[in-house]
Amino acid sequence: MKRSTVSAAALAALLLLLPAAGQPAAPPGEATLPHSTLPGPGPPPASLSDILLPSGDTLEEIVASCVQQDMAIHGTPGAAVAVAVDGVMALEAGFGERRRNSGLPVTARTVFRIGSITKMMTAAGILQLAETGLVDLHAPVTEYLPDFRLAVPGSASTVTLHHLLTHSSSIPDTYATDELFTPLSLEEWLPSMAVVELHAPPGSFWNYSNPNFSLAGLVIQRVTGTAYPEYLESSVWEPAGMDATTFDGGAVEATGDFSWGHHRVPGGREFVYSPTDYVSPVAAPSGMAFSTAGDMVRWAQLLMDGGAPVLGQESTRTLQAPLFWTHYRADMWYGYGVFSQIFEGLGLRHHGGNAPGWGSILLWVPERRFAVAILANEDAGLDAAAACIAQGVLQPTGDTPGRELTGPEQWRWYRGRYEVSHNDGLLSRASVLLEGESLLLEIVPEDDPDTSTTVELVQIFRDTFLADMDGDGTPETDWTFIPATGAGLPVVWMRNRLAVGTRIPPVRRPGGRT
Repeated sequence: MKRSTVSAAALAALLLLLPAAGQPAAPPGEATLPHSTLPGPGPPPASLSDILLPSGDTLEEIVASCVQQDMAIHGTPGAAVAVAVDGVMALEAGFGERRRNSGLPVTARTVFRIGSITKMMTAAGILQLAETGLVDLHAPVTEYLPDFRLAVPGSASTVTLHHLLTHSSSIPDTYATDELFTPLSLEEWLPSMAVVELHAPPGSFWNYSNPNFSLAGLVIQRVTGTAYPEYLESSVWEPAGMDATTFDGGAVEATGDFSWGHHRVPGGREFVYSPTDYVSPVAAPSGMAFSTAGDMVRWAQLLMDGGAPVLGQESTRTLQAPLFWTHYRADMWYGYGVFSQIFEGLGLRHHGGNAPGWGSILLWVPERRFAVAILANEDAGLDAAAACIAQGVLQPTGDTPGRELTGPEQWRWYRGRYEVSHNDGLLSRASVLLEGESLLLEIVPEDDPDTSTTVELVQIFRDTFLADMDGDGTPETDWTFIPATGAGLPVVWMRNRLAVGTRIPPVRRPGGRT
């Protein structure tokens, strides 16, 4: 293969990894993971300049170059890779160790947690039920979960399966229980949702939230009368030929060829998890499955080939279709557990995953029948390596949509006061100010009104900005301003995964002044 002359960093910068299902409690006597580490989507990284061009002429050389570079950057002990080219499995390989300093090599069959890649398989289960008429994607979820309640009476009945699968439900991305990473069942978890308030009316905007898929998993369980994990194994993974994919950590360990997860906390201390060290039936539908890189590529091949025998062609198209715009890029949309976007004329489909100790990425290009999966035993997914491999193999030469930056004339529409609701239940007041050519965000916590934080918002795309909320000198938190069609104000919400601000209408004074 000819070496690419275009940087893989450009492709990697387009990808948003959408990892998994939340964070486990740490082992007894150890600190739990802070809320800020909850994995999930965010804006593209500012720079991936450390990822070099794929070197070598063969597929094996390209893969080794890309993966080993990214592993070195993240300090990843081990990774497994699978690649399909022209619809045929072309490579399955392992790199590094299953556990740091163990001497146990990763093989092509080593099992890893896959995190939120699980979501598209939960969605496939729901689509199977829709194909047989057992569920209506646009009916209220309460038709299938009549005991589903939210804090505001009646609001649960406004949420549909379509909202859940497209992350447009406005359900906060948090689980309303401290017992999440215990054997608590989906049925036992559901009543805890009764204290949750929606951030906005369902369908108002896209915002990633793991409980969406926990609810979808419970719908599968209620409608079929089969436990969710058993349904997915018998009705999705088994017919797809994914014999290594499971929720059973004990079965994974029994294979002998499994990875340990490596989770590093601030200060440099590293915790190591085995597949059975934490379990979460509640989070299973959103990101707790185990699998191999080969099984992940087999799943992508099934989707590229029409979905049989798991799904019909129409359902397979729907799963991967651009159904809800994310506001991160002009071309970046979400289907049912799948992202879609354009890179140099190619239509990408992808989703990443993360559970403490493991990171994953699955990327495929239907028109070229190309797929790559990389599973790693460290928190960060090796998305840049996947992008590097795709760049080296496909060598795309088309156009990529631009960043579409605006300026202060447009930013003036964002000015105003917002009431911010955080996923953990805290409230803040925020003010968005325009001073010269700088857009500023001031946040005042409701529980400590004498303190405030003011940061500059740095535009990365149209209505989306980054802010240095932790004060370390590097912008890391995204905020997107969202309009509402027909609303009296040009912007109604400011949104990110951890909090949503609702604009406070200005007070009209006599004479029309505000």
